[in-house]
Amino acid sequence: MRLCALVGMGIALGTATAAAQTCQDVRFAPGTSGAEINGLAPTEAVLCYQMRTGAGQSATLRVVEGSNVVFTVEGVADARDELQFTTEAGTYRIFVAQLARAVDAQPFRLAINVSGRADTSTRSAVEAGRWELQETERGAEARFTVPGSGGWERAAVSCSVNRPPEFLYEKAGETALPRTDGSLTPVVAEIVVQGSARRHPLTLVGRHAQDSYWESFEPLTGAFLQDFAAGSSIRLVTENGTQVFTAGLSGTSRAVATMRRRCGI
Repeated sequence: MRLCALVGMGIALGTATAAAQTCQDVRFAPGTSGAEINGLAPTEAVLCYQMRTGAGQSATLRVVEGSNVVFTVEGVADARDELQFTTEAGTYRIFVAQLARAVDAQPFRLAINVSGRADTSTRSAVEAGRWELQETERGAEARFTVPGSGGWERAAVSCSVNRPPEFLYEKAGETALPRTDGSLTPVVAEIVVQGSARRHPLTLVGRHAQDSYWESFEPLTGAFLQDFAAGSSIRLVTENGTQVFTAGLSGTSRAVATMRRRCGI
C-alpha cells in the first residue's frame, strides 16, 4: 500500500539523519531466506538497517506488527507497510519510522524475505552492464552505453523539470530503425519483471538533421517507469519482432528514484 506523498516526504527527510548513523545489518540464519526485525520506532528519529542481496532475487518486506510504523527502502520505495521488488547486487538501506508522530516510541515487527538464487551466470557485456545515473542542472538521466566492433550504441531515459520523461536511442552502424529526419517508427519495449515480460508500445521519431538519434514521440508513462525501475532486462523490438536494443536493468531503480525527486514525476 502506498501512503500519502506527505508521509513519503517526511520519511525521506528522516533518512538524511539516518544516513549519518551506522545501519544495523539484517542477518539471515544459515539455510533460511527470512528474517524479522523487532524494535521500537522512536518519536522523531529514524532507525536504519541494511541487507545485502544478489542480482535477480525477490525481496518482500512487510510490517506484521505496528499500526503506526512504515519503512522506506532507499532508492526503491518510500513510506510503505508492505513491498516486493527484484533486487540488484549490492546493499539496500531500510529506514523505519513512525507514520504519525506519537507521544511514545512505537513497537514494531518487520518481516523480511529474500528468495530465489542470485544470478551469477556468465552474461554478455550488454546484459551485465549498468545504467549510469547522471544528474543535470535541471533534471536527471539514466544512460546505458554499449561499445562494439560495429560501432557503439546508447540508450537513455531522461527527465527535466520542464519536460516529461523520454526515451532516447543512438547507434553508430547498422540498425533496424530508419535514419530519416522526422520518421515515426512504432516499437515495443519489452521489460522483464519477476520473470514476466511486460510490453510498452512506443513511437520513436528520428532526429537526423544535425545529430543522429531517435527519441520517444510521446512522454513515457508511469507504468513504463515503474517497470523500468523494477525489471531485470529490457528489449526494444520493431512491430515485426526485429530486435533493436537489449540490456540488463542494473542501476535503474536508484535512477528512477532520483528522477522522481529531481523532476517531480
